[in-house]
Amino acid sequence: MLESGPKGSSFNKIIAPGFSDDDKRVVLGDLKESFENPPKLEGELEKTPDEEKAIELANWITSQIIRSLGLDPLEIPSQNVKVLSTVEIGDRDYGGEMEPLRQILKLERSDSGLVTLVRTIHEMLHMKSFGAFQTLPDNSSGLDFNARSGLAIKSRDGFQQFFWRLNEAITEYLTRAAYHFVAQERKEVFSQELASTEESKRDVGKVVDDNGEDVPTDDIYFATTESGDLDGKSFVYRKERQVFDLLVSKLYERLKSVFESEDDVREQFYIAYFSGNNRVLAQMVDGSFGKGTFRKIGETRTAKEFERVVDLM
Repeated sequence: MLESGPKGSSFNKIIAPGFSDDDKRVVLGDLKESFENPPKLEGELEKTPDEEKAIELANWITSQIIRSLGLDPLEIPSQNVKVLSTVEIGDRDYGGEMEPLRQILKLERSDSGLVTLVRTIHEMLHMKSFGAFQTLPDNSSGLDFNARSGLAIKSRDGFQQFFWRLNEAITEYLTRAAYHFVAQERKEVFSQELASTEESKRDVGKVVDDNGEDVPTDDIYFATTESGDLDGKSFVYRKERQVFDLLVSKLYERLKSVFESEDDVREQFYIAYFSGNNRVLAQMVDGSFGKGTFRKIGETRTAKEFERVVDLM
């Protein structure tokens, strides 16, 4: 059986009962063609030199992360990253989006190189994480190209998604780590923005989000006070990242005989995110907290539900 797709696209696996190997090869070939020759989009903007540099750095650091885990990364060239004036999903405006079918990343143009860098890192992590598509049981809707993305899993009917909160927590956790590494090791690229951001944060002091909660200083990656007030960007999914930290801490307390540090536990989640081996995580969680616990985490739909399940572990 032909199960694994070539990493000439973002997909690692096909879940397609009834598909012949020839059928799978055709679909995989089309995806590989899309990756190698991505379409020109309506409204696509020509990239600036700063945007090209941010994309290059994002591809480099995300590949470094994957190699550090003993895995082979997908290299994403600039041609697969599309810069647009806005990126809208439904009626909401997003900073970026990964489109698995067309094998592209869409980025909303920003005047800030740091904002472009962070958005690109986040979306590239999604594209480089474990990917799978599936045929739907009734075959009425063709192929579902979001069956697997990192730890996130769709049900066979395509209507339910599991581990979405945990998946986004890991994506942004890695995005934050990658940004801070680039800001330290390649700071000459963004030296002016980094300096002005640090100055703005010092001038303003304490920052709270829309919910009135404190924003950690190192969560703010871009800031300016040109308008008189602080205007900037901070890493998202803060609650999910906090719950992920709690989950890792609780696992480490139960598994100190196996792991030397919380970072070693956290690394198991990263490996599963890129390799698709959720079974190892299920064994860790269920073995420590009882059968079915990992599934309960996967079934959470909101950050509060995610927090409640992990709190009760």
